[in-house]
Amino acid sequence: MKARHKAKLDTDALSAEDRTVTELCREYIDEREGILSPVTIHNYRKWISRIPQDVARKKPSQISNWQSVISRECVSTSVKSVRNIIKFIKAVYNKNGLPFPKVMFPKSKEKEQTYLTPEQIPVFLDAIKDSPCELIYLLCLHGLRRSEAAGMTLDRINLRKRTITVDGEMTDVGGQSVRLEHNKTKASARVVPIMIPRLVDVVKQTPEDYPFYNRMLAAKRSIDKLSEECGLPHLSLHSLRRSFASLCYHLNIPERVTMKMGGWSDITTMHKFYIKISEQDVTDYADRISRFFSE
Repeated sequence: MKARHKAKLDTDALSAEDRTVTELCREYIDEREGILSPVTIHNYRKWISRIPQDVARKKPSQISNWQSVISRECVSTSVKSVRNIIKFIKAVYNKNGLPFPKVMFPKSKEKEQTYLTPEQIPVFLDAIKDSPCELIYLLCLHGLRRSEAAGMTLDRINLRKRTITVDGEMTDVGGQSVRLEHNKTKASARVVPIMIPRLVDVVKQTPEDYPFYNRMLAAKRSIDKLSEECGLPHLSLHSLRRSFASLCYHLNIPERVTMKMGGWSDITTMHKFYIKISEQDVTDYADRISRFFSE
């Protein structure tokens, strides 16, 4: 213990320029332990382990070309992962008053963001009826994140008021389930009206010791196979949250109302990653335009 304490004192005595990138990153994390969420701290530690060794062991002054490091790493690692690591290192540099150059990243290939169209939602509801994970699926179709569904308890679902209180979440940190008393953002803590009547019936039949977190894991594993069996696109639990936002858009729900129900704090994020316009909607609006010109 004494040796470790002495080593820390020796490290603290060094200036930022005299320490390695790894040492600076670890200090940055240690200072935020207990302040940031366990998930964020876990991600930071994971990113440290993925910093290329020829960079991690060097002092900042010994790294002359970050752009070449990025270009090299993007060949074997996803652009998203490289961007996260560099963003983290840049924050560490800024904290220590070290300059970080402007860099560019290759354009990443966007994954297909699947969702259910308004016509597909009834098909999905029929497919999940009476399944062990039906409650989790219905919560996600109300716009809940999977971590919010995993952290739900029956006493937060008020059948008299027809509301779902989203307050806290359950997530995985290093292979262990951890309950977080605070949600992802301030807007995430919210009260969501029960909008799918079937949810009321399911809750009435649900035992008090219903294992929300374990059911979420099971739902996460089985939803893709379930959607394939009923002829729907390959879905994830996140697809159901996206389906909720897209349905609200289809029904002309005011965007501020959608944001409040779904717990979004940034309208740009909601538009970019969640709201999808179905081909049928495009066809319907095109027909309206055609009728205008025809008449």
